[in-house]
Amino acid sequence: MNKRQRKKLMNMISSAGLLPSAYERLDYIESTGGQYIEAINSEDAYNLFSGLKMETEQAITRPKAQSEGAGNLTGFNISTTSNDLYYRTTTPNAPNYTDVPVKLDEIHKICTYFKGSNAQISVDDKPTKVSNVENLAQKKPLLLFSHGSNLNQRCCAKKYSCKIWADNYAKLGYKKSLIRDFIPCYRKSDKEIGMYDLITKKFYANSGQGMFRSSPNVDVPFSNFQSVEYIESTGTQYINSFVNNTISENRNLRVIADVEFSGDATGVMFGMSPSGKESERFSFAVSNDKWSLRTGGYTLNSSSIVEPNVRYGIEIYISPDLRTITVNNELVGTDVRNTIVNEMIEPFFLFVDHICKDDDGGNICSECSYLKLYSLKIYENDVLIRDYIPCYKTSDENNIGLYEKVEKRFYGNDGTGIFLKGEDVYVSEN
Repeated sequence: MNKRQRKKLMNMISSAGLLPSAYERLDYIESTGGQYIEAINSEDAYNLFSGLKMETEQAITRPKAQSEGAGNLTGFNISTTSNDLYYRTTTPNAPNYTDVPVKLDEIHKICTYFKGSNAQISVDDKPTKVSNVENLAQKKPLLLFSHGSNLNQRCCAKKYSCKIWADNYAKLGYKKSLIRDFIPCYRKSDKEIGMYDLITKKFYANSGQGMFRSSPNVDVPFSNFQSVEYIESTGTQYINSFVNNTISENRNLRVIADVEFSGDATGVMFGMSPSGKESERFSFAVSNDKWSLRTGGYTLNSSSIVEPNVRYGIEIYISPDLRTITVNNELVGTDVRNTIVNEMIEPFFLFVDHICKDDDGGNICSECSYLKLYSLKIYENDVLIRDYIPCYKTSDENNIGLYEKVEKRFYGNDGTGIFLKGEDVYVSEN
């Protein structure tokens, strides 16, 4: 345990006793791209940005362009290129750190300060960098894990703490300049994950889609969700499976799914490609009207044709020396070529192929599918590791995704827009 991690642990222990009994302290909460928290509403943020300081400890979990704050000019942006972490407070003419070495999941302390047209940033207590930027004050809410509710720029990160100070604190009735002191936690009554603010004595829940992940894991009750016949992607919704180990001589995967393509039968059911190289690709799609399994630079196409608006039972098996595609209990494709995928460093996504790095080091998704998913199970070495049930949160019927019965987590939309859903159905929790 390094010095920063030890300090974080001690802060966690000391702050846990400050939480009301209805909440339980967490080490961190993690956004997978679809979740965010409105820390300060738009009117208050506008009044406070003449002097606002933010301090947070967090770790980046995906190598993509990210930001959080209030619009494009207020808050801080993060992007990763090569092995450097790039922080900046505003754009254009932003102070930045381009020399902070970083690895995914490595904790950094970021301090930003906005005062009039002055923007400052400090990373890991290093010397502060300053620049003058016009029109810092914008009448937009201050968000954690994103800078806009449309989620075009979202922060895939683990957040361990967050504090906010304001120079004009008296204007809003606060007695001290510290106006937010967030603690990662969950609400015991319904296992909702979010952050509790010690200043306003208020629980701030997710304002986006899906649910935050956390450490330790919070077992979310299945009773919080209504199961449905299917969920349907319209081309912009997708879900991170968090399955990303390599296909090696000691590992195989089996995926069993019940699916139906709507509109044109094309697109990816699941996939990942860290840099767009064929040798790193791992995906299952419909291409040229045929099922297409692409692993380690090889493509196995089915002998059968795929039609839209037809429901299929699919089974895909992938091992180092054998790949098979079975459709409606009929074997339609076999390949015995070596299929080791040693570069599977990113998890594969459902409903889309990711992750191709663009020229700026960000990521883009490709081959998005218009797909109805009725069920999906993933086995690793014949052990069930994912058992997805289409559903939506009973407290928010627009929060549509997949309940995963093994981990007892809710996997929500990490893309944009909202999944469509089928009729309510009954599914046993067991």
